[in-house]
Amino acid sequence: MAHMRGWADSLRSNFFFLPAVAVVVAFVAGRTSVGIDAGDWVGESTVGSARAVLSTVAAATITFASINSTAAGCAGGGGRI
Repeated sequence: MAHMRGWADSLRSNFFFLPAVAVVVAFVAGRTSVGIDAGDWVGESTVGSARAVLSTVAAATITFASINSTAAGCAGGGGRI
């Protein structure tokens, strides 16, 4: 039981675990909603749609990393910016 608790703590402290889970959940939700809207469950994947998804994920990851690094620098900086 202690081993599982240590594993869960390491996942929570990992910087990319929660964003990765959010990306997977958003992808599944997006594919499902597009499938419902189009009347089929698969949707249509093209190079353009893949490029749009990847650029959105990259922008969100960069934004998340910059906000977290700024917040971490301000919180532990001892008053320095």
